Amino acid sequence: LFLFRGLNEIGLMRPASFDKEFELLAEQMVSFGNTWIYTTELYHKEYTEMYIEKQVETMLAMFYPYLTEKGIKEFKATIPHWF
Repeated sequence: LFLFRGLNEIGLMRPASFDKEFELLAEQMVSFGNTWIYTTELYHKEYTEMYIEKQVETMLAMFYPYLTEKGIKEFKATIPHWF
């Protein structure tokens, strides 16, 4: 939640629409972060640099619906090959 407050303060992330919105986002991000490694093992994928980068980008994508116009601009600059 500290990260979300910081992103909001610098104008990259919009304010929460309801009290628990960012708490739920944090839980989703933690769940993804906790599961992608064992999912990789379960499906016998290789831990290549490209695969790990994809997982990082997938987690970053969770921010996208919550970004301001300024945040979207920064996001597009961070992952330009998506756009």
